[in-house]
Amino acid sequence: MVSITSSVEKALGNSGPGWAGIRDAANAGTTLDAITYPANGKDSTNYHIYRSPVIYDTSGIPVGATITQCRFYFFPTNVYNTHNDSIMVLRSSDWSRPSNPIVASDYDRQWWDSSLGSKAIADIIDDAWNYIDLNLATCINLGGSTRYYIVSKKDYDNVGPATNGFNGVYCIDTNKTYLDIAYTLGGKKKVVIVV
Repeated sequence: MVSITSSVEKALGNSGPGWAGIRDAANAGTTLDAITYPANGKDSTNYHIYRSPVIYDTSGIPVGATITQCRFYFFPTNVYNTHNDSIMVLRSSDWSRPSNPIVASDYDRQWWDSSLGSKAIADIIDDAWNYIDLNLATCINLGGSTRYYIVSKKDYDNVGPATNGFNGVYCIDTNKTYLDIAYTLGGKKKVVIVV
C-alpha cells in the first residue's frame, strides 16, 4: 500500500446576472484555496458556478500498467441539491489541464474532454467518505500527473437553475480528496491510495 499526497485542490468560480455569461467565461472571477466545491446555483440577483481542478501525482504508476480499479473519494461537509443535480469527474484530452499551479484560465470549460464518472447528489452522504467509480481505460495518466475537473452535471449539460437554490458538495482541505487505485503490471497486482 502506497500513499501519495495530492498537490492541488481549488475551486474556481464566477457569479453574474446571466447563466451563459458565467458558464462560458474564459477565466474565474473567484478562487478558493484548499477546497473542492463543484456547484451551481441562483439567488435573487445572480447565477453562480464553481468548478474544482484537482491534481494527483501518479508518476509512480508505470506506463504499461493496467488499471483494475479507480475510485475518486471525497468528504463533503455540506451538500446542496435544490435542483436534483449530480457531481462529475472530467479530464482534458492530453492531461495538460488544469495547470500546475492552477490559474484563473483553468475555469474555461474548453479544457473538458471526457467524463470519467458521476454520482447523483441525492446519493451523497454528508460528513462521510463518498466515492465515484471512474472509467478504467482513461482515468489515470500513467507515469505522470493525473488532473481532473470536478463539476456539477447541470453545468456540464448547460442547464441553468430555473429557481433560486444551490446544487453541489463542499469539501474542505481537512479531508483531502484521494484516489484509490489498483493495477496490474507483469501479472502482479498492485494497490495504491493517492491522497
